[in-house]
Amino acid sequence: MKKYSLLVLLMVSCITISAQKSYKYPFTHGDAKWRSFNSSRERIEALQIPENTLPEIPTKELLIICLDFPYLTDIAAFDSFDKGFDVVKKKFNGWSEFLKRHDKIDALIKYLNEQNPIVEVNLSKTDVEKGRVLFKHYVMINLLNLDFMKKQMSSSQLKESEILIKKIQQSISPNKYENVVPETNTPQGSIGQNAYSSVLPDLTEGDIIGVRQVAVRYTPNHSKLYVGELVVPDLNEYEKALYKYDAENNYGAIYVSEATLQYNCHAYAWHISQGHPNDLVWIGFDIDETIAKQRENIYWEDGSYIEVPEAIATHISYDEMSANHSALKYDSIRYISKWGAYPLVIHMPNETPYNTSQPKKFYCKAPKISGSSSLCDTHDYSIDNLPTGADVSWALSVNGSSTAAQLSVNTPAVNQCRITRSSSQSGSFSATLTATITYQNDTIKVLSKSLDGPAHFVSVPYTIINTVGSGGTGGMVGSYNNIDIKPNTMYYLSSSYFIGKTLTLQGSPIIGNYMFTPAGINGYYVMVPQDGNMIALLSDSCTTTTWSFWGHSYAYNMSISGGNGQLTVEITQGDSSSSENRGAGTQQKVPASKELPAWTLEVYEATTFKKMRSAEVNGNSRTFDTSSWPKGIYIVRAIVDKEILSEKITIQ
Repeated sequence: MKKYSLLVLLMVSCITISAQKSYKYPFTHGDAKWRSFNSSRERIEALQIPENTLPEIPTKELLIICLDFPYLTDIAAFDSFDKGFDVVKKKFNGWSEFLKRHDKIDALIKYLNEQNPIVEVNLSKTDVEKGRVLFKHYVMINLLNLDFMKKQMSSSQLKESEILIKKIQQSISPNKYENVVPETNTPQGSIGQNAYSSVLPDLTEGDIIGVRQVAVRYTPNHSKLYVGELVVPDLNEYEKALYKYDAENNYGAIYVSEATLQYNCHAYAWHISQGHPNDLVWIGFDIDETIAKQRENIYWEDGSYIEVPEAIATHISYDEMSANHSALKYDSIRYISKWGAYPLVIHMPNETPYNTSQPKKFYCKAPKISGSSSLCDTHDYSIDNLPTGADVSWALSVNGSSTAAQLSVNTPAVNQCRITRSSSQSGSFSATLTATITYQNDTIKVLSKSLDGPAHFVSVPYTIINTVGSGGTGGMVGSYNNIDIKPNTMYYLSSSYFIGKTLTLQGSPIIGNYMFTPAGINGYYVMVPQDGNMIALLSDSCTTTTWSFWGHSYAYNMSISGGNGQLTVEITQGDSSSSENRGAGTQQKVPASKELPAWTLEVYEATTFKKMRSAEVNGNSRTFDTSSWPKGIYIVRAIVDKEILSEKITIQ
């Protein structure tokens, strides 16, 4: 008896199936007639099976014809198999006829049982042919997995289809689909990659939805957007070759970069191309429209992009029910976009797998007024993201004095403006700058920016108060102040003019708690340095002014020592033999023989100024047990004979 190998039997089987087809397409990839059509739409119309022939084709043969439909891989251009197949079945009447047949499930199961994809791949000569074998099996197992197909199956058909799907998945890539959450649909791309379910709950970062893990990104206006990061192996070399071939031959596209499941058209147009070239994510889940924030439309709904005329647009949205496709303008006549799992390609606007008869919408990045919010002297303003070809008209509205500032347009360049604050305007004022953006006399966007003209100050009043409440004194900011401040002493420095301004101190003072008093006065706690001198800088967005405080030496010294949970504070008398003039301040002299009076010792927590300890002391020193004190910074004060000594310590 003659023996035949399994490979030969399979080859004969494949040849027999092919020979049984009574209908052949009038043309196919690569022949002269294929290239003679002006558009993919004309070519698809010419590929339809004559209506009088359709009913005569046996169901199994019709399935084979449908699988050979040259635009079958359009399915891969959509977010899920369901969406893609729904578009393809409308493009080709063979699929519509097949789905009407009562024996379609038997024909599909029988044909799948006859197939051995591994052998077929090995018999194929090119990577494109190998990829097409894989894609046909991808279509067949997903047809069996569609809800409406399952509802028409008997229990035995349902069981057999499940076995078939698992068998084909495992035979082609046995380890590729482990740890993937099973769902009801399968997305574009590789066989068996379970897709997103048709309705999803609210998404949570880190969830695994089908072949992707949910992650978070943000729009330019900082709206939260859920995206998908691929968690299974990407397309293989055969699938990549197939999608590249069909993009080029079916739609005349120009290849830019390889096919991948990592990112899609929306991610490329709105995220990757806008400064995130290596962040390959998928935007848009196969969910109901109530969860709109998972879709690309959030980019214009939150104002990150605005709708504009086509001529000045940078981004395009194909507005259709089956799938919103996004693209970028490549030049004046072509777009660049990625079609689902397909490669990134350059193409004509209407040469895509999508329904291009539906209206498109056109967008550009939202323009914004760029320039200072404070009018100090002279400032220039321009428009960020101004669409090419658009014009800008400017207007300035000043509250209060109309002469406080003047507007000059088209300065220092076209579509820019300059605002000059009047030299005589010393008081504060506010203004609104308005930019009206037009294209061919049609208004695209009206922008406004609130401006503030702070009061120019050189000399303003202030109050400086000893923090133990022994009264205070005052002076003028911007001048030298020979007032009675003491080294190593905490003071509260305040002025109504501090509101909206920043105080910094030169030297070694400590700026303590920044606070608003009940009276609404802006103030700072400050520590006067060891030498008794303090230079302060008061500034706002326009002006900085400097003033100085001159202190003096004083009659007592404080020293602090400690360790192992102990803190000792000691008071000694100052040097009575020295005398020093600091500005108009005069050093006090204390006779060396003078007896040290009773004095008050206080310890405060440095950040909250909570009083930790207080004691009346007779003698020159006092020791505290600090072992139970929280670690941190403390202020030690000694009040001796109306003089206040302060020093910062750290408890470790």
